[in-house]
Amino acid sequence: MVVVIAIMGIAIAVVAPSMILEPHRTTLGTVISDARRTALAKSETVTLSVAQNGAWQLTALRPASIIASGDGIPMEAGTLVLSVSPLGVCTIDVASDRHGGPLDPFTCTFSDTAPVIPR
Repeated sequence: MVVVIAIMGIAIAVVAPSMILEPHRTTLGTVISDARRTALAKSETVTLSVAQNGAWQLTALRPASIIASGDGIPMEAGTLVLSVSPLGVCTIDVASDRHGGPLDPFTCTFSDTAPVIPR
């Protein structure tokens, strides 16, 4: 009986650290990825709005409703308004401030190597 309790104690000591949950960190990349996944799943255009204070809101175009919202996104400058089509293509609103390079509309990421789409 003592041996069984000792083995269970060792097993718990090995497994328990992996069961501790880390706090969920919201980043701009994860919210944009979630917005893209939502647009594809719902087959409709969604709009992601991120304020300078870090509050964000994901809304559907038709009917105009809030799908998700939150806060805590570190924004270095200004606001961001991003539309995601049902095909997963992202477009940035012209009123948005620039964020970390051009937007790649096909992957919805900001990078220095994003393709330039003529207007």
